[in-house]
Amino acid sequence: MSRKDNKGRNLRTGEGQRKDGMYMYRYTDLAGKRQTVYSWRLTELDRTPKGKKEDASLREKEEEISLMLKGGSSIQAKKLTLNEVFDIYLEQKRHKGKALAVTTKRNYRSEWDKNVKDTALGHKKVTDICRADIILFYSGLIENGLSYGTALFFHKLLNSVFNYAMDSMELIGKNPCRRALDNIEGSQKETKTLTKAQDAALLQYVRENDRGMYPIFLLMRETMVRTGECIAVTKSDIDFEKGILTIDKQLLFYKAEGEETSRLHISKTKGRNIRKIPLKENLLQVLKGLAEQAGDDLCIDGVRGFLFQKDGSAYRPAELRSEMCRMVTEYNLSAKEKIEGFTPKILRHTGCTMYAREGMDVSVLQYIMGHKSSYTTMRFYNHVTEERVLDTFKEHIQEKV
Repeated sequence: MSRKDNKGRNLRTGEGQRKDGMYMYRYTDLAGKRQTVYSWRLTELDRTPKGKKEDASLREKEEEISLMLKGGSSIQAKKLTLNEVFDIYLEQKRHKGKALAVTTKRNYRSEWDKNVKDTALGHKKVTDICRADIILFYSGLIENGLSYGTALFFHKLLNSVFNYAMDSMELIGKNPCRRALDNIEGSQKETKTLTKAQDAALLQYVRENDRGMYPIFLLMRETMVRTGECIAVTKSDIDFEKGILTIDKQLLFYKAEGEETSRLHISKTKGRNIRKIPLKENLLQVLKGLAEQAGDDLCIDGVRGFLFQKDGSAYRPAELRSEMCRMVTEYNLSAKEKIEGFTPKILRHTGCTMYAREGMDVSVLQYIMGHKSSYTTMRFYNHVTEERVLDTFKEHIQEKV
């Protein structure tokens, strides 16, 4: 129900009236800060109370503020640096009506502060930035030893920020990022997966040498969950009768606003989607054994019963990655099928490629992976390794014989 003033008139969003009769309007300025303006009159037809200073009505001030926030001709807006526009983008950007996820904001902020904030580009007025400035920034990233993938990340982020400055703030007439990456030599690294032989040999090695890590390797390969999702699995997430695993959260390690130190936090999954994943019988039995042993003493943001614990505490994502890489390093010492450049994500990619090879429907695989776009999933269908080519060719020859 709309709020009303002392004359019974409906007040708009942001408007209010004090007990002494003065009207006020609250808004967020171009720098992302909360501001308030006041007036004794709501509309220009109202009379100023006797003894009070003549001033523009509140609604007239709101119109001026609206024009200023649209920004195109505002002197204040034209002075905004790229850093300031980025701050506004983080706070006000909406996608289908929803703000950016907290984890997305934190990741964007971290990368921005490390690579953009203190550069000439970050301090430059957004209206003065041209494509040559963007190309110079990308070149600097590569010269400083960062990968083409990092340049691609910033290209996507900067493209979004400049689109916001152009479409939502009307500060610029065109996006300087357009085709800027075309001038940078390099290509995105090909998605790594394990061969059938590597996959089988690694799982056998882990099963025989570290029974505590084996369920983690198996779960990540079979269900293709992300690292943070894996360590967040609790015994209540598994329906053992139906053989279904529900993925609806992840564990992240960070320092939240108002907290003195970093700690593990329960967070929504990437993309905020909830997935129900069928479990193969061998994995189901492994998880059932862990669930029977899992205690409820450990509590993180009200959640208990974590399956994967170490010394009474849940794994931090970076800690688990380190443990898994250590296992692969040990495996490589005696392995015929050595694995180079291992990260836990390779298990996720391997599982996806395995199911794609088996002919799983792309929409089903997209759902299980938690991909927003089917394009991302399709990369695994198009990822033809030498092993797959040889296997298919051999099968074709055998059919002809």
